[in-house]
Amino acid sequence: MIFDQAESEMFMLAMDLRKRFPGLNLVTEIGDIVRPSRVKDVISRHDTGMVFHAAAYKHVPLMEDHITEAIENNIIGLTTSPGPRTGTA
Repeated sequence: MIFDQAESEMFMLAMDLRKRFPGLNLVTEIGDIVRPSRVKDVISRHDTGMVFHAAAYKHVPLMEDHITEAIENNIIGLTTSPGPRTGTA
């Protein structure tokens, strides 16, 4: 399953994965990691054994100018993710 708020990037990734792996059972879900109710809803509808929070912002110099968004996505988003808090992907 791919869970993302950016539909264009998710669409392109899903197309690429389906092309490379024709038999792949892939589900796409639109949503935002900072909305716990949406995350719970999606997780409860799919047999999700593991979650990677790969949506974390990685460009520190850019995010220093957008600190509220960085905190919301990277910190609050991580605490919204289900399962152990051992790090991000």
